[in-house]
Amino acid sequence: MNQQEQSAVRSVEQLILDNLDVKDIVPFLWQHGLASQSVTEEFLELNETRRSKCQRFLNYILFVDNKCTFEDLLSALRFKNVYNFIADQLQKALVSMMDSSDDKHEQNMDVNSITQINEQPRHEMLCQNVRKIEIVTRKRISVVSVQLKRLSLNAEFDTIRKIASDIKTAYYKNRTKSNVQITGKMCLADMHFVSLETLFGMRREQFNNLEDANDFLKEMNELIPFTKDPAISSMIYLARLGSAVAMETQNAHAVDDGLSYLQFAKEHAEHISPGKDTGMVYSIETNLLFEKYEKDPSNEMKTKLLNTIDIALSHFSQESEDVKRELKRQLMIKMAYCYLGLGILGNRLDNVGIENSDLVKAKHVIDFIETSEMWNGIEKRRKMLFYHMKAEYYRQTGNIDSSRMYARQANRMAEKYHWTKELPNTVSLLNGLGSKAKPIETKEEDIYELLEEVISD
Repeated sequence: MNQQEQSAVRSVEQLILDNLDVKDIVPFLWQHGLASQSVTEEFLELNETRRSKCQRFLNYILFVDNKCTFEDLLSALRFKNVYNFIADQLQKALVSMMDSSDDKHEQNMDVNSITQINEQPRHEMLCQNVRKIEIVTRKRISVVSVQLKRLSLNAEFDTIRKIASDIKTAYYKNRTKSNVQITGKMCLADMHFVSLETLFGMRREQFNNLEDANDFLKEMNELIPFTKDPAISSMIYLARLGSAVAMETQNAHAVDDGLSYLQFAKEHAEHISPGKDTGMVYSIETNLLFEKYEKDPSNEMKTKLLNTIDIALSHFSQESEDVKRELKRQLMIKMAYCYLGLGILGNRLDNVGIENSDLVKAKHVIDFIETSEMWNGIEKRRKMLFYHMKAEYYRQTGNIDSSRMYARQANRMAEKYHWTKELPNTVSLLNGLGSKAKPIETKEEDIYELLEEVISD
């Protein structure tokens, strides 16, 4: 890399350190002859934190290995579309530096800065070793969580409450029994925890202020020490607490206060391997950023929102195909809402400039979700949001007949399943268009099967 390219990398170093997991891109460098096998194995086997590995990686590509060009780094980041948002920021940084390259003094300052960093002893780049919690032990619990979430998204609220009640009964009945293994008791605590999380999330989807969030949060907090990985449970608890704080209608700074709790949750995520749980932290953050974007629809806030969605997608990419597909749909819909100038509930935002490139990107999302792989098994709530999104896209591109057709479908589903916060926006869309305004089988048996298996161990 030349000096400008190195400076571009350094200018976005914080973004890289905060988000990049080296194990995702080192194999790409090895496959393309940009890193030796020994170096690749070293990065993959180091018993260090993600951030420490990332700092080593930066030191390696900038000061040790000259084969990795700036273009190679961009290609590695775009490998499997995991870190596109970092690659985009790198390109922008380089363009900005090239525009100001006539100032030789600034170039010399860049060289001096890089030289000073290069002269630092390599051991100063290392952070203290911290055990990183692997998500493999959470796979079955993640499946339970996703299945419960699907019930919520399919408006099967009574079924969720019954399952959650049965899990709670099983937990309190067996947690002190001597003939139940401690790992089984921890699994029951995890199942109880994710069922409470689902009930809490259901409350947010319905924007139900009648149910006191403190009841759910208090019980979740009390469960944390008894779960398999308390750091993961604590991270989820803090993220949900931030979500609850953001919903306080009497607090003018509720969203900012909620985001403060999310920062604590994200710090926990630093020591947990990427997966469903860490991805949900960023997914919850997108909800809060969406609320800020509705009040301040600036390009800066839009970029921040879309970048956070990209980060969440990269975390979900570590899960199995079934789980990943379930989680990915919700983020893709949020992404399209942002491109189309819609709020998180489908309300049309004022003072939002929508360019042709935004419409093109929204259409890409629509086409992607409608592929057989992504569309199969889509839940009722997300189907309703998708129809609203598609209706708005056709409205903006002048296809009023298609827009009206999808708006009717969205409105019908919002009415039928009592999604009252979205309903006024589907009605408004229909009225503006001059129109008046087979269920997915969820296998809750699988949850009971795991419950019985744990108790009988």
